[in-house]
Amino acid sequence: MNPVAMALIIVTLNAVFAVSAWRRFNLLKVGQQTWESRLTEIPKRLGLVWVFAFYQKKMRYYLAAGLAHQFIFLGFVVLLLRTLVLWGEQDSALSARLLLTGLSQYVPDVHVERFANAGHWLHRDLPETVAQRLIAFFAS
Repeated sequence: MNPVAMALIIVTLNAVFAVSAWRRFNLLKVGQQTWESRLTEIPKRLGLVWVFAFYQKKMRYYLAAGLAHQFIFLGFVVLLLRTLVLWGEQDSALSARLLLTGLSQYVPDVHVERFANAGHWLHRDLPETVAQRLIAFFAS
């Protein structure tokens, strides 16, 4: 893409964001200050965090968007558990150097296994090996 056009797009989007942020900041100034203590009713507040943050209660008002949001949320939660990446070294579609470098910074318990004699469709190239690795991973 043309660098000038790209720079223009970035500047425009930043300006739109700045205007939107400024409007929201001005809306915050309209309200009055409250001096309520955030350290009271801790069990009740933790319960509300559970209901709105983890149970995603507000998302249930919008059925399609709410369900999509909950599946995305659960997907990220699953990534925090354990992750197995099986990678074919002959993959011509995706770059292992770009995608796997630093992955452990974002996915805490990631296990990466590389296979020199397989490509992008690892499960087609080495079906028995993939099945064995998955069974061993889920069994451990």
